[in-house]
Amino acid sequence: MTGDIVLFASQDLNSYAIRMLTNSRWNHCGIVITTYTGEAYIFEALLNGGAQVCYRTCRGKAKK
Repeated sequence: MTGDIVLFASQDLNSYAIRMLTNSRWNHCGIVITTYTGEAYIFEALLNGGAQVCYRTCRGKAKK
């Protein structure tokens, strides 16, 4: 659904440090955006303040 938040728990050392320092299960986040044609995208936050597409579907079929 559009607007759903996706939480990540990556396994690299930096991600582990973030989880320990913030006392959280998660170290990264993204948001789901669905277009009017039915394509869904997950945009993930980037360290520099931007965002990128990390996953998309094409009418229900996964594409990386």
